[in-house]
Amino acid sequence: MIAGENGLTHGSVTMENVLITGASSGIGAQIVRLLATRGARLGLVALEGNDLDRAAEGARAAGAAAVHTYGLDVRDRAAMRGAVESFAKVAGAIDIFVGCAGVDIDAPLHDYDARRAEMNFEVNLVGLMYGANAAMECMLGQGRGHIVGVGSLAGWRIFPMHADYSASKNAVDAYLESLRVRLRGTPIAVTTISPGFVRTPMTASSKYKVPLPWSAEQAAARIMRGIDRREEHVAFPWPVAAGVRILRALPEPLWRLALRLAPKE
Repeated sequence: MIAGENGLTHGSVTMENVLITGASSGIGAQIVRLLATRGARLGLVALEGNDLDRAAEGARAAGAAAVHTYGLDVRDRAAMRGAVESFAKVAGAIDIFVGCAGVDIDAPLHDYDARRAEMNFEVNLVGLMYGANAAMECMLGQGRGHIVGVGSLAGWRIFPMHADYSASKNAVDAYLESLRVRLRGTPIAVTTISPGFVRTPMTASSKYKVPLPWSAEQAAARIMRGIDRREEHVAFPWPVAAGVRILRALPEPLWRLALRLAPKE
């Protein structure tokens, strides 16, 4: 856990300054809840609406030292930078940036809409880049920090029934890896989160049976352990992660054979 010069203490726990996108639902909302119980100062970024207000109220009730809300679309570069700079100013520093905003927008082959496919990249990748790049500038100035981005096991090997989503998450992995390389030798850590199937509002409409789904609460608890340990990679659940690693290592002929068993759109 980072104990920055601007941090206060609540018992033996440092109250971190954390800015998180996708903070109003799913995994993001559960991470907010866990951080609040630790007395963190929180900046919550999500689309404007009742869910964001509800998340803020819940965080305050759970014990957050302070809660600041930023109702915006992460695809708006100027707004995202403004939120990062505003939170850094009111909190005194950004110890952790968590890029949790994401979408899985299906663009089926029989009615393919390139615009729908692009939304996966605009939110999952570009939105993350806008927030993480702005946070990185603040962290370089303050001499410490931790950037956390949520990818997916679907980014390790293309999931045919969610091809556009998988491609966007593969790009997220590459982007975070590039940040890790660029920040080597600095006191800024980079953590890539690769969840398997998590029960959230985003996945509720999936028509496919998925292996070993986790609750958002389980996922948030594992992510927080990874953040506390400053792990470079956090992948779960481990049986699914191990299975995808095996698939990723398959020679192309065997991979093409395996694809024949995948669900059709």
